[in-house]
Amino acid sequence: MKIDYEKLKIDRCTISDLEEILNIQDEALSELSPCVLRENTHEMLSECLEPPHIALGVWHNSELVAFSILYFIENGDSEDLAHLLNDVNAQGLKAANYKLCIVKKEYRGNSLQYKMGEILQSLAIEKGVQIVCATVSPNNYLSIKNVEKLGFIYNRTLMLTKYGDGAERNLYYKLLRSDC
Repeated sequence: MKIDYEKLKIDRCTISDLEEILNIQDEALSELSPCVLRENTHEMLSECLEPPHIALGVWHNSELVAFSILYFIENGDSEDLAHLLNDVNAQGLKAANYKLCIVKKEYRGNSLQYKMGEILQSLAIEKGVQIVCATVSPNNYLSIKNVEKLGFIYNRTLMLTKYGDGAERNLYYKLLRSDC
């Protein structure tokens, strides 16, 4: 369904949006293969709704129809993707992950993933982030297209055991400052 952008509201999600976010994730998981999208736990999504992390949502007629998350990395964080990069020295750089974006099926094709990605990158720059990393299933060609359009560079394909089943993920990165 093509949307009139004037009828959309993009804003930060809060903990009060958690149930809607979980519902959107459940809908997506029911229609996508586990090799394309892995389930994020209630605890992880709850954490992503608290500072310093940033979760953006898109509302249409007061309904949350999409969300996207920028996850800020702390020292020793198990979510740190920057240390997995080959031939990119990210040591000492302030890092964040473009962690997740889910758009309800009927709203896909409206560039919502791209629009939220642009906003999240701007917010990352404001917060002093120097490198952003993302993982995308090699089978998710639409997300690959969007992260590449956002300027992310493919680094390598990983078998990530943290996903439980050793899922393959393409690792992407983007340097946000020219002095990096």
